[in-house]
Amino acid sequence: MKQPDTVAFIASTPTKNCRLTPPAETKRTEMAGAGTSNDLSVNEIISTLRRSSLPTVVVEGSDDIVVHRRLEDRLAHLGVSVFPVGGRDKVISAFDRRGELPAGAKVVFVADQDTWVYSSVPPAYAHPNIVFTAGYSIENDVFVDGNLDAILAAQDERAFRQDLATFVDWYALALTRHLADCRNPIALHPEQVLDPAQLPDLMSLRPGEAFPTTLRDQVHGEYARLLRGKSLR
Repeated sequence: MKQPDTVAFIASTPTKNCRLTPPAETKRTEMAGAGTSNDLSVNEIISTLRRSSLPTVVVEGSDDIVVHRRLEDRLAHLGVSVFPVGGRDKVISAFDRRGELPAGAKVVFVADQDTWVYSSVPPAYAHPNIVFTAGYSIENDVFVDGNLDAILAAQDERAFRQDLATFVDWYALALTRHLADCRNPIALHPEQVLDPAQLPDLMSLRPGEAFPTTLRDQVHGEYARLLRGKSLR
């Protein structure tokens, strides 16, 4: 991840009309809010953080908690709590309202870059109290750091590379549409995209469109970092 010295901090003290696009036990004596983490409103998240005296890492949700639980374990001697809030939008909205927290509150926010990975993190979020993944999402960082494609057997790797090329062709086209209008999806399951019965329609160019060859080559060359993380599962 791209991150400031988060440990030291804790120890010491868009596209059209789109919003900026946790099960395990988390010291719930102070971090429990009304309802479960996934259905907390941003108001409830801020209220929970205001009541807590724990150094806290605010993360997106259940997909992240397995990774971030290791951070909590490593910082157990500091009493750090990992607080999953149910999504990237909520993490960013809570960060936007950090001024409502008590002075000296020890809170760090962690979020996926999401489609910002194709441009840059907006200046408003270049801040020591918010950390973004190096790749599209936490899944990408795990994939890269774990060098997971290296564990494929030769036969599996050939099939993977073939499917990857086809999927990235679709993804580059879908991403171009999504960046212009976020109502265009990029979250189709690979099995759907790779289905020979569906692929021709998915790859059909709309009037006035040109295939985004440069973007396709960029994503293919750095697929582990740039491809939507859940598509790598």
